[in-house]
Amino acid sequence: VSISIIGFVLLMIPVATDILCPLALALIGLGFAPIYPCAMQDAPIFFGKESAIAIGYEMGCANIGYAFLPMAVGKIADATTLFVVPIAAFLFLLLCAASYRVLSH
Repeated sequence: VSISIIGFVLLMIPVATDILCPLALALIGLGFAPIYPCAMQDAPIFFGKESAIAIGYEMGCANIGYAFLPMAVGKIADATTLFVVPIAAFLFLLLCAASYRVLSH
């Protein structure tokens, strides 16, 4: 999560965008990439015997998110500005971090 946050900060810097934007997008992707597999791996720790059911819910919610969130953010960006896309991605990252924090305590 912290790697993605660094990427989002770099994305918001309006200087040397030809260098910082590709680096920022790479850091965001590098930070987001392990979240889904780690959630699958940690399900038995958080849910015990019901981990198979929890993994099913995780997969279902992920598929719904992959199907509808890009469309929803795209519609909002179409109505407003493309600056909504990184803000929405950052909000989803914070939501993911907050839900992990709730589960771990």
